[in-house]
Amino acid sequence: MQAPYPEAMPNITVRNVPADVHDSLLAKAETEGLSLQRYLVMVLTEHASRRSNAEILAEHQRVMREHYAEIGTTRPTSDDIRKVIDESTKERDRRGERQR
Repeated sequence: MQAPYPEAMPNITVRNVPADVHDSLLAKAETEGLSLQRYLVMVLTEHASRRSNAEILAEHQRVMREHYAEIGTTRPTSDDIRKVIDESTKERDRRGERQR
């Protein structure tokens, strides 16, 4: 019998899940028309694809360091800070539009 996935995939076992949490997840899976297994893979995949605040902050810090290294200064101006905030807001809004 062939595996349902094209390649061997790792497994995760979660123990000691409270009964009410299990029941809630099972109900959500059923509402989606999915097995609990497929529902949990979907939820975990979605969660893993999102960047954490720490990852976003680290990326912005890297970009800022590179930018100020290029222009030969280490201190941002108020205009620089506003530009970064505006660019981040625009990017967030663009991502939000793609998810709809």
